[in-house]
Amino acid sequence: QGSWNSEYQLHDPITVKLVYNELKKRLARKEDVILIDIGANTGSFSLLPVVSRKIKVFAFEPNLAVADILRSNVQLNNIQENVVILPIGVSNKYSLLQLNVPDNNESGLATYGENVLRFDPKNKSTVTSLVNTLDNLTKVILKPGEQIDVIKIDTEGWEYYILQGARQTLLTHKPAILLEFNHINMKQAGVEPEQINTLLHGLNYKCETYGEDLFC
Repeated sequence: QGSWNSEYQLHDPITVKLVYNELKKRLARKEDVILIDIGANTGSFSLLPVVSRKIKVFAFEPNLAVADILRSNVQLNNIQENVVILPIGVSNKYSLLQLNVPDNNESGLATYGENVLRFDPKNKSTVTSLVNTLDNLTKVILKPGEQIDVIKIDTEGWEYYILQGARQTLLTHKPAILLEFNHINMKQAGVEPEQINTLLHGLNYKCETYGEDLFC
């Protein structure tokens, strides 16, 4: 229900299954697991507690209209105790950014990138958005002893800046990462693919490509 249909089919079942399988593997060693969903949209990944109530999700979605849909989907599936929705963005510093949102309600294309390429920049609205680093945010959202197991990032080109602000989190928690790796999206934000590769390599991550995504 919500972002899934009655047959549990998803908009991108391969990557959702990758994340679920990684969480399931870690559940073999733990009582529960934590997924950080950055760019949660309407909830394809954030609804995973429907499959297992041992999954806890922190869902970041700065587009407030979309965050409301996500909240409705969480309520529809009765997983409010498993999903914490945070209507803010994640970046490499605490600041305000301009979120470019297409007027045709294609919510998945909203971007902090100034060079809009995935939709007509003449038909957009701009919303001021609060952002913070994952390193700062984890100090607030996690309870003592909690461990992040998987981080999923799908932010239309802003992935590199999110990783920059998550270095300590990645070194401390060593989560698996599912990362959108779309060259056009990166160009919107002035990012070269090699920048992401170099950053992840420096943190000892090894990645495999799945379409437009990296799983590390």
